[in-house]
Amino acid sequence: MGAQLAGGVAALPLLPGCGGGGDAGTSAREALSGVRRGAAGVLAPARTYATAAGAMIYGGRWGNPLVELLAAAPENSWVQANTNTFDSIWAEQDLIAGIGGPGSPSSVIRCWASFAWDSARSRLVLYGGGHANYDGNEVYIFDGLTRRWSLAFHASDVRVYSGAEYVTVDGPLHSPVSAHTYDNNGYLQVLDRFITFGGAAAHSGGAYMVRGDGTDRFAGPYTLDLTQAGKGMVGGVTGSNVQRNSTEGLSLPGANAWAMRDYFKDHPAAAALTDRWAHVSCGSAYRIEGGKDVIYKYQYFNQSLWRYQFNDADYHNDTITQIGRSDPSTTGWDSTCAIDIHNDIFLAMGSVADDVLHGYDLKQYAGTPIGNFRVRAAGLTGAGASEFLADPAANKFGLDYDPINRRFTAWSEGGKVYAIQHGGGALTGNWVVTVLNPGSASVDDRPMTRTELDAVPVGAFSNSSTGVNGKWKWASDLNAFVGLQHCYEGNVWLYKPQGWTTPATTSAVQDNRVRAL
Repeated sequence: MGAQLAGGVAALPLLPGCGGGGDAGTSAREALSGVRRGAAGVLAPARTYATAAGAMIYGGRWGNPLVELLAAAPENSWVQANTNTFDSIWAEQDLIAGIGGPGSPSSVIRCWASFAWDSARSRLVLYGGGHANYDGNEVYIFDGLTRRWSLAFHASDVRVYSGAEYVTVDGPLHSPVSAHTYDNNGYLQVLDRFITFGGAAAHSGGAYMVRGDGTDRFAGPYTLDLTQAGKGMVGGVTGSNVQRNSTEGLSLPGANAWAMRDYFKDHPAAAALTDRWAHVSCGSAYRIEGGKDVIYKYQYFNQSLWRYQFNDADYHNDTITQIGRSDPSTTGWDSTCAIDIHNDIFLAMGSVADDVLHGYDLKQYAGTPIGNFRVRAAGLTGAGASEFLADPAANKFGLDYDPINRRFTAWSEGGKVYAIQHGGGALTGNWVVTVLNPGSASVDDRPMTRTELDAVPVGAFSNSSTGVNGKWKWASDLNAFVGLQHCYEGNVWLYKPQGWTTPATTSAVQDNRVRAL
């Protein structure tokens, strides 16, 4: 499965009271090599890990098993984190949404998808589906402290509103329909909420809409409170769950966890946003500024950049500013975005045939929307440039920023990772590309390539996704990257960068988990 070591033994002390020792039932080895799936989708959990090289990792030193795995792995290597599979925790068929019958939740990973990483609790939050692929708006969590997938909230049922447009049965004010989310999911660390701007909503393929509330309008982004996650509830209102065959008449309790920031009802920025409110093929980047959650958001096929500052729970107080002026000629390719927090550069992936990279120098903003920069293939340099441009999955990368090494890092499945760093001068050129990890020969030591994923069929659809999109995130609580692949197994991979150090937040993660329970 993927924890690897360059030979020898990694004996981390097993500390009493920190997840180690004392129980004969937990002393069995977990084979991290050569085991892709187990009975009922379970890969047996343990506190002692066997690496692909035959070494042993003893857990309990830091209290966060993901940090333990990373500490024992060499730099520039991969560790697989999950001990059960994504498809093993799907709801029963009669609680899975779908007009005319249940769809396949595999689409939540497969179809133009993204996740959010909650660094306060070391957990991955997944919502997606959308457009013509999947109708379910259920939410999943991968918990890094247990290393297991779980169903956070059941799906709301859906109905046809008009033509190809669907709405949830509890209505757009209470829950969103499913959507391709591209790179539009995130986690607001200060407000402690998952957030999604959506993308291509079911089944229209456009933005979220508010229907049946007097005035039809765009719906703003949705936040999600995960306090009630994992309790068998539906994310919206009580009784809005799917009721079909064996679940006919079943009324699940509602968590009322979704909240829509209804900008187009009465926010001062509504008029300016109206003709730019589209999130198909777009991405976003998050950071905390002045103690506030801030998202920089590409909109309308990457033609303009907006800044959203979330000041408190009341959306009326959100500060919304256009940072980048509209450029209709910017590539409309599915973009993933990141911010160089040291140099204030917003960067997005483009297309090899067009703008390979594009973005904005945020330092230039002084109150008036600024122009973007665009990087063609000739603007890439370094030993890895030609390999990067020739990569078979060149248009399917995920992108995020590595604050340890002060460089952007891109991944598109398989073991290969690329560093992208500006070498000085104009931002239209001199982007230095380096291959960080060419990939091991063994699929147990790294994520699979797209070809390898699709060579072993599991379900009705492909195991690979339409692109990494937002399934590649920097996790500040781990000082590592998190990548997600395989639409049925939901394999969560950690990439340990060069210069890794133990995260300062490790002990705080356990404290946050205790407060959240």
